[in-house]
Amino acid sequence: MGVADLNGDGRYDFVIKTPDSNIDPFQRNWRPSENTYKLEAYLSDGTFLWRKDLGWNIETGIWYSSYIVHDFSGDGREAIIYGAAAVDGNGNGIWSANLGHPDNVWVGDIDPARPGLEVYLGIEGARVKGNRRHGISLWDARTGTFLWGLEHTSYHIHGWGLVSNIVAEHVGMECYSGEQQRPNRWLHNARGELIADEKTWHMRTLRPRAVYWDDRPERELLVEGRIFRHPDETIADHVEGNDVAWVDLFGDWREEIITSVPGELRIYATPIPAADRRVTLMQDPLYRNGVAHLSMGYGQPPLTSYYIGRPAPVAR
Repeated sequence: MGVADLNGDGRYDFVIKTPDSNIDPFQRNWRPSENTYKLEAYLSDGTFLWRKDLGWNIETGIWYSSYIVHDFSGDGREAIIYGAAAVDGNGNGIWSANLGHPDNVWVGDIDPARPGLEVYLGIEGARVKGNRRHGISLWDARTGTFLWGLEHTSYHIHGWGLVSNIVAEHVGMECYSGEQQRPNRWLHNARGELIADEKTWHMRTLRPRAVYWDDRPERELLVEGRIFRHPDETIADHVEGNDVAWVDLFGDWREEIITSVPGELRIYATPIPAADRRVTLMQDPLYRNGVAHLSMGYGQPPLTSYYIGRPAPVAR
């Protein structure tokens, strides 16, 4: 479910995607879809607005990638990005990348040197046809304009990857993705320039997390209970339990880590004082929706609709 102001009246409306179950063929319990995929929109009082039939799929389920709602055009009406396509508040198609199913879907001010927000995609379906470029790619979130992409074949970009500002030397957010059954890993900057690969940065997981933890505007990485700065400077290594969420709970713009252990729900908070003041991240609608989406689909760290980093460029 997505929460959005679809008609610009200042009230939150709801967008529901069905079916509400998931069958993953890799888990050997595949069954054909019993009906077509649909998006349905309702006003806050329950009034039905519209239904968009997305057609048949090869299997039952909504897959894991959350869909994202935001006002990308600035007209007060929010649009919906689902997978590698977008529809407006009336259910009309805006754009499609025509690349298939993305396992990595991230929306934020990834490249602050250009106006508006961007969408980063890592395409799982590229493995099906092979010889497919742009298995990793960046797009304009409002128009669907292609910005850059991987220029050679990818096969199965998997997990949720990572998009966050983790490298201070590069303006904007860095984008990380990798293959499931191959060693290939890519870390690009916001302009699509390769920063590191599997030979120069030994990030094995396809699901790293990132949190604002110290007093710098860059996020720190969180992998297997260890918090570290890119590429490998340990800050803390005592986070225990299964990750539940990464969110600015206490309102000082740094993020707390919520984990679960048997019989406990834990909250880890940074002991490092902030060097500046910022509005709590939960005031940003895109970030707040990202936190809500932690209960649906992939559990990936939420992004803000504005750039946090240094230096902050003027959008061209």
